[in-house]
Amino acid sequence: MNQRHFFSLTALLSLLAVSCASIPGARTVASFSKNARPLRARVLVPPYLWRDSDGGEVDNVKMFLDQWGVPADAPAHGSDWKNDFSTLDRYSLVIIPGYLEPSTLSESQKTALEKFAQSGGILVLLKPIGENPDEFALNLAGLLRTQRRLDLDSIQFFLEKSVALKSFDRPEELSIPLRDATTNETAETFTL
Repeated sequence: MNQRHFFSLTALLSLLAVSCASIPGARTVASFSKNARPLRARVLVPPYLWRDSDGGEVDNVKMFLDQWGVPADAPAHGSDWKNDFSTLDRYSLVIIPGYLEPSTLSESQKTALEKFAQSGGILVLLKPIGENPDEFALNLAGLLRTQRRLDLDSIQFFLEKSVALKSFDRPEELSIPLRDATTNETAETFTL
């Protein structure tokens, strides 16, 4: 397992969960009605990710969810995601590893993701990239643009600056290394 991906995903989802819980009026799992979707995650894998990688990024997401005790459904290696969008209403959390490239989504798939998010589902885009605020992934994530960076050594969290970070209490959660000490290779990072 690539530790950089694991810690980055841990920090991202921890921050997401704590941040959502600290927003006044935000709906937490406990505040949903009796008819709410069950706590279950769906991993949606863009087709290019199967072609261009060994599936390690998907395995990291599945392992992370398992370690946190979140029941999850993930596709078999190499499967097509075309039919996965029709069942999103069964899930409370959808995670899309890799880049969400506009060319990989049909209009009906875009509509399904928007409907999922608008109906209270939590959508996590691990790499929402783009320079134009009209791009679908950026628009869906509520971002204006992102910037690709290869020159960062680490991500640092400072506890005194944010209520959302109060649950980060271990050194590996507060300082996430992005550069491999043996190869000097840095992880690809996108600033939002």
